[in-house]
Amino acid sequence: MEMPSSNPKEELCKLLKKRGYISDFKRFKEKDKAFKSLHIDLRYFDNNLSAIAHLQRVSKPGVRFYSSWQDLPISKGGKGLLIVSTSQGIMDSKDARKRHLGGEVWCEVF
Repeated sequence: MEMPSSNPKEELCKLLKKRGYISDFKRFKEKDKAFKSLHIDLRYFDNNLSAIAHLQRVSKPGVRFYSSWQDLPISKGGKGLLIVSTSQGIMDSKDARKRHLGGEVWCEVF
C-alpha cells in the first residue's frame, strides 16, 4: 500500500511494526513527484488473514476525543491496541498508562 508521507504517519507505522500489525514500511521520494511517499507492507498469517482485522478512527476533525491516563479505554479486553497522541509522542494506550500520560485517542486496531 502506498500513500503520501508525513511524520505522524511514519510514527504510526513504527508503532504498528513494533506491535506486529505490519511487516515493514519505507519512506521514499520518486523522481517525478514533489512529495515523499510511504510504502507499507501489510502482515498476513499463513491462511491469508490480515494481522489487522479492524482499524477504526476514534478522534475525528469534527469531534476530537481526549482522555486522561486514568480514563484511557481498554481495547477488546487488552487484546486490541489504542493509538494515543501524547505530549511525548505517539504511543499505545498501555505505554501511555505506564507513563501517566493522557492525550488524543487516534484509532483502535485489533
